Amino acid sequence: MKINKSKLKDLIARTPIAGKDYTLKLPCDHLSVSQIQKYLRCGEYYRRMRLDPALQVKAYPSSQFEGHAHHKVLEVSCRCKMAGGRHLTVEEALKVYQHFVEAHRHEVTDWHGESPEEIDTRAKEFIGQLYGKVASGLNPGSFNYAFSAYVDTLEPKAVEVKWEKEFAGVPCIGYVDVLEDDMITDLKVVKRLGDIENHLQLDFYSCVHNIEHVQLLQLIKHKDPARCKIVPDVNRRN
Repeated sequence: MKINKSKLKDLIARTPIAGKDYTLKLPCDHLSVSQIQKYLRCGEYYRRMRLDPALQVKAYPSSQFEGHAHHKVLEVSCRCKMAGGRHLTVEEALKVYQHFVEAHRHEVTDWHGESPEEIDTRAKEFIGQLYGKVASGLNPGSFNYAFSAYVDTLEPKAVEVKWEKEFAGVPCIGYVDVLEDDMITDLKVVKRLGDIENHLQLDFYSCVHNIEHVQLLQLIKHKDPARCKIVPDVNRRN
């Protein structure tokens, strides 16, 4: 194959652009940051699960359901703060959680060996830590008060902020959980502590909104609710 040397030099000097320098097949008309992360972990797995219609299965695992429930509570609390000057109380947060659960629990396709009751018990623990007060019927001694009332520190100017931006010819889309004047916060419900310094989503969010300070609010789940904890981690993107 004959190589066009001038074009090769041009490609080396810049980022190749989709649609101009190569053809990119997308599962829809854009890429989300989570899709990019899955591709970077294993390109073949991504190709099979996202691009091969025969292998695509609509699933809603309990882990995703649990994350969505806590995102909904945080969203409502931040909207309450923006509209009325205060975040939700723990009792109000529990009601929002229960409303979401009742509306969407039937959609879960795989509970991964856990019962809905176990996830609810864990949720009460997280909500108690995030929103600060002890809900009636819960054990005060089980809460990690180091991060009690943590949500009260958030001063949101927007929540669930959708962004769309093209990077090197690839249309990308995403949502910021909480946007403050000088901080971006991303909430995660995870089994183990993530690395904020190598967090692709926060890199994208910082770039799109031109905000240096980012925060990863991690809800570390455990089979034993008393061992659940919340870890806020702040970092600066240059």
